[in-house]
Amino acid sequence: MHKRGDLINFPIAIVTHKSFMLRDSYGFFMHQGKRKPRALVVIDEYLEDITINDVQLSAMMKLQEDLQKHERNRECVLPHVDAFVSFMLDRKDSSRRNLEKAEDDPAVWQAVIKELQWFASEEAQRYLRGRGEEVRAIFGFARAVTRGRPIIERKQEGELGIHFVGYEGPRAPRAGMVLLDATAKTHGIAALCPRQELVDVPEADYLELVHVAPPHKERQLKRHITASAENAGSYQGWMLEVISKYVDPGQKALIVCDKWPIEHHSIPNWDRKDARWKDRRLFEAQWGWNLDGRQLCVTNWGNGVGENAWAEAEVVLLQAAGDDALERDAEAKAAAAGRAWASPLAL
Repeated sequence: MHKRGDLINFPIAIVTHKSFMLRDSYGFFMHQGKRKPRALVVIDEYLEDITINDVQLSAMMKLQEDLQKHERNRECVLPHVDAFVSFMLDRKDSSRRNLEKAEDDPAVWQAVIKELQWFASEEAQRYLRGRGEEVRAIFGFARAVTRGRPIIERKQEGELGIHFVGYEGPRAPRAGMVLLDATAKTHGIAALCPRQELVDVPEADYLELVHVAPPHKERQLKRHITASAENAGSYQGWMLEVISKYVDPGQKALIVCDKWPIEHHSIPNWDRKDARWKDRRLFEAQWGWNLDGRQLCVTNWGNGVGENAWAEAEVVLLQAAGDDALERDAEAKAAAAGRAWASPLAL
């Protein structure tokens, strides 16, 4: 049985985003007894957003006092916390800047980075297990210091308090990293990372898009459907009619809708007491909803990002949440191509 730490000895390693962010070793490979960066790192979808750790000196000193009372953690943790608090006390009074960054006095900040490297170690990560958000924020700020990302905010030159802020973000890109993200332009990653090389991908074509308007305005739809069983049945019938119209028997189709039709057991159209509701994977990924010979999967918006379970879908039906951007895009492209745009279908 291999342990996670053994992955550095394997030429190919597959890990989650969270593991990749927490353990530097996953980006390296032991080759002929030497630790070298992996030649190729493929990241599927962009990494988590930036985490901001905002702490006050009082919280750091409270942690210091708590550690002094607990013999078990005193020897392994307290010396590092003492060094950290001592440095922060020094920074508290050494400047009157309202905003201080590491680059304002690089020599001073560089001197303490070696002392604080422990906060980025695996021993520190083990200590954090089960700790509260305040302690995790303190350790996060300490890690930010070691990576050159600390900010000290003094409100009215410190008279109204001082905040120590550190931000942690995705790993800095290096040679050999490939990001698989079809929405990089939309998320602004392309603009933020101009040195990365973008690869053009085919754009979605919505010329064949057909807009089917629900029987009620979207803003009122949820309230209307959840008001009574009769209304829920009416909406369910409308969705079944649309599915039957655009999906042929024998085809596989994915239905993407809001969460509430699924939570209220309106879609799929099973009895509320049906045992199949207990296993969501049955209708979310295993084509377990059979509608007159149509094999269907249902999921809600925001669920299953990067999911491959629906690769066999021949038809995709989107229950749009009040956003007609796709329709506008299709109409514009149709006009540019000299083709007519069909007016929305109302059922």
